[in-house]
Order: sequence, then C-alpha cells, then structure tokens
Amino acid sequence: MKPHESVDDMVSLASSAALAIDKEMRVCAWNDSAENLLGYSPNEVIGRRCSDVLRAMRSHNVPLCVPDCEAGKCFRQRQPLNVGRCYVRHRDGRLLPVHISSMIVGTAERRRGESGGLVIVFLMPRSIGATLENPLSLRVHTFGRFSLAYGDRVLAIEKWQRKHALALLKC
Repeated sequence: MKPHESVDDMVSLASSAALAIDKEMRVCAWNDSAENLLGYSPNEVIGRRCSDVLRAMRSHNVPLCVPDCEAGKCFRQRQPLNVGRCYVRHRDGRLLPVHISSMIVGTAERRRGESGGLVIVFLMPRSIGATLENPLSLRVHTFGRFSLAYGDRVLAIEKWQRKHALALLKC
C-alpha cells in the first residue's frame, strides 16, 4: 500500500467536503463533496496549492489563504486548524460560508520527527443565510493570530511604534 492510499480513502469516505494537503501545501486528495461544494473536479485541483483552490477569507475580506497562512503554520507545528467563521470561493467566484477544520495524519517521516505527513482539511458549509458583514467596520480578531482590519484593509500592527498600546489593546 502506498503511503497516501489510506489518506485517499479517508478523504473519499468523509461525509463532508474534504481534501488532503502535503507539506508543500499542495492538494493531493479531493472528494466528491468538495467537488460539489466548490465546483472543481479532482483533476483540476490535484497538485495545486490549496490557497489557490480555496481562496479562503475570514469575514470582512481578511484573507485566510496567504503565502505564510495559518494553516501552514499549524501544519508545521503539527497542530490542527479550526476556523469557525470563514468563506471559500466557488469556482464561479461566489463566496460560500464554511467552517474549516483539519486533522494531521502521520507518516513515517513524521514519526521520525521530520516535517512529513499530510493534513486532511474538512469544509463544512454554514447556514445559507450567512453573509459578509459591513466591510467598513473596525474588526479585532482575537482567536488564533491577533489582527486588526478596517474595511478590506488589514492594519500592520507589527509596525506600531508604541508596543504598550498594542499590548493594552490585546488585553
């Protein structure tokens, strides 16, 4: 049995939309539910970077899929990802409200302490009535990575000169 065959089976048998990504953040498995949800066939996504396929964002247009994304950090730290309120883009450009969660699947490399293994990502659609909120409000994200956004612009808090003000805001 090839190392990825059991992961392929887990993805294909998942009851919700599921995909597997490798350590390069490339899609290596894709199930029928993911195809139904996002409109891409497996041939169109296998081998592509997951961020290019999902194009996920938090509410208020804050990108979740960026070059050094949360999912990649979670993967490198062997921690599962859980994002309760976010959106992915359908092939036709529509935003779909989903809940994203993941699980780390070990391989021989991971058991030896190397950065191997795969991540299975689950996409669970949220209620159809969910919509993007007012994009011109100030949003403070405190779960996961701390961030601030105004409208569609993420504020560069790491460049703030007054670190005490940022610490106070976080408290």
